[in-house]
Amino acid sequence: RPSWARVRIMVGVVVRGRAGMRSASGITALLVLAATALNACCALGAGGDVGGGLSVPGSVAGDGVGHSGPVPIAGLPLSFSHGRRAPGAAGPRRRELTALDSVEHVGVHGGVSPLGYFWAYVEIGTPPQKFSVILDTGSTLTAVPCANCAVCGEHMDPGYDPAASSTAHYIECEDTERCSPKRCKGTHCSYEQGYSEGSRLAGVYLHDQFWIGLNGEPYAVDFKFGCHDLETNLFKTQLADGIMGLAARDNTIVSVLQQAHQLPHFIFTLCLGQTGGQLVVGGVNATLHTGPMVYMPMTSSSVFYKVVFEDIRIDGTAIGAGGMGSTIVDSGTTFTYIPSSAYRKFKTAFEAACAGGACGERKSVYPSEPACFKLGLLEDHPDFSALPTMSLVFSGLEVSISPSRYLYDDTDDPTLWCVGILDNAGSSGSVIGANVMRGYDVAFDRENARIGWAPAICSEYDEPCQDCNVHHAPIVDETPISIIIGASLLVGIVVFGAIALLWVAYKRTRRGGFARLPPMTVEMQDGVSAQQTVEEADEAANTTELPP
Repeated sequence: RPSWARVRIMVGVVVRGRAGMRSASGITALLVLAATALNACCALGAGGDVGGGLSVPGSVAGDGVGHSGPVPIAGLPLSFSHGRRAPGAAGPRRRELTALDSVEHVGVHGGVSPLGYFWAYVEIGTPPQKFSVILDTGSTLTAVPCANCAVCGEHMDPGYDPAASSTAHYIECEDTERCSPKRCKGTHCSYEQGYSEGSRLAGVYLHDQFWIGLNGEPYAVDFKFGCHDLETNLFKTQLADGIMGLAARDNTIVSVLQQAHQLPHFIFTLCLGQTGGQLVVGGVNATLHTGPMVYMPMTSSSVFYKVVFEDIRIDGTAIGAGGMGSTIVDSGTTFTYIPSSAYRKFKTAFEAACAGGACGERKSVYPSEPACFKLGLLEDHPDFSALPTMSLVFSGLEVSISPSRYLYDDTDDPTLWCVGILDNAGSSGSVIGANVMRGYDVAFDRENARIGWAPAICSEYDEPCQDCNVHHAPIVDETPISIIIGASLLVGIVVFGAIALLWVAYKRTRRGGFARLPPMTVEMQDGVSAQQTVEEADEAANTTELPP
């Protein structure tokens, strides 16, 4: 995979893995995005508005805002103007959240390439301090750098300063309710999280006023988050300030809102476009949809959004994966990963569909990927029509993934497009990443333990996806044929035996014969002795009148 991609590798349990930007051209692209993001921040501070609401992304041991009107900067989200006031704009004093009379709409920025992640704004403290955080449905930690961090990287915004907030409070080690599991740094509750590619975060926990959006007037909720004084590798070099998790745990912002009875429904939706998108907390924004929302059940999990992932179809033909193992839907992972056994079948089927140059000029860039193709720059509207269609088959649900979604443009050569379905080597599980979520509004409905998919226009920079559709599909029966045959024979024998017994009983009834039941040994029941019951049975048997 490209080294800038974030990846969560599943080995028994899910371990978060992330990797860094690979090339000078990629870094240049990041610097350009940083400049545009800073310009956007300046516009916001001057009275602009970015959606309003929430954000998401990250994971720890021990335990993430909108724009009113078109802005000619790539990466800004759809406009949702409701007379909202920008972060830092002059106006009435902010108040704590008492009731949300509508759902929260949050502007989302970023994309699969070159950043490798989607992010949004949040604000923390009194007065509020603004931060950009990565959206991550695969973890629970919300954390930003501390202002005094000496080993943190240069990000979009200054670090969090507890001394500058009148509502900031450190979580102490003796606080058994908030500091669990107990890990301490001095007297403060602390955390440390490592990632599979070598990144690491470490810091202490605080709780402070946490602004999740601008809905009429801004509201806040008291929320526990991490303030780290150590970050390495990708966390140190990324543009986004921090990370915010939306996994299915009680310590995430959605859960805290639900516990405070502030959400109309225990649900959030994440609509990711090619660039930017929208996060909605507490409901579904159906105005984004170009088709119906179709749901599939979540399987039992205490943390992750797990689903039954059965197969992949290429040009309508299933690859015969035989199941994809334990599968999570994770916006914090850039690409989609499947087990090696399924990946080999996927690669074979994809290469067969593109044999003889059917998909265009092919290039080999990454050994772990099926193929890359010379298709041209994104702004030149490359022609994806020669590429095969693809769909993901879940339990009773099938989601179509267009070539513009399962391909990504390479950072070294933007005219090169590579397949983003990759080998989850060493794991029997799968991860549904952000790349295949693009073009859909994905609903994480914890209230009803289900996940919904609806084709949608998620960003004002997106064109309608003609190939994005979702529909109910028959559940794939992967039971081995030998078991099916054996079970069928057993059922046949039982049915035949039952028919035979009924026939015998019928014949005896026609002859007028009635079988006399022998005495039965019965355990003590309802205060009646076994002996008494047997005697009653004998008496009944002896007094039965037989027909002449």
